[in-house]
Amino acid sequence: MKITLISLVSATMLLVFSICSSAQTTGEEAAIRQVLHASHLAFNKRELKVFSGYFIQSPTLYYQVTTADNHLYMARGWEAMTHMVGNHMKDDPQDFPADPTPIPSTDTHIHVNGNTAWVDETTHWEGDGKKWNGRDLLILEKQAAGWKIAALTTQVYSEGNLIEIK
Repeated sequence: MKITLISLVSATMLLVFSICSSAQTTGEEAAIRQVLHASHLAFNKRELKVFSGYFIQSPTLYYQVTTADNHLYMARGWEAMTHMVGNHMKDDPQDFPADPTPIPSTDTHIHVNGNTAWVDETTHWEGDGKKWNGRDLLILEKQAAGWKIAALTTQVYSEGNLIEIK
């Protein structure tokens, strides 16, 4: 009887822990998805101050973009990133529509480990008669103000040029 009671208590504790852990992960994933969605919108609307607010303000920030024409842009640090993105927004104000349809957020995988999260996603979106495909890898840190992007690498590619090995 003792073994059965101990097993029942252990199983109950494991179930409660799993439910709490799942709920926490689900809540964290929802918060991370919100950061990704809001940062995409801020970028597309050319709101540099809002966009850069979703990133850690640190010299360790890593930001890398490979364009469809194979140009590689990289910035280390928050100031370099805001400078690079700000210049892009001024130089190419029509690069992306303000409200693409659908908002890029397809095939997103989120892994949360404490105050760090890894996100990889494949995106497909269209607007203003154009179509884009992208592959993103982000690292986020949970801070007092919420989840902030600590590293981002993104690559835009032509339709049919993604080869995924599973």
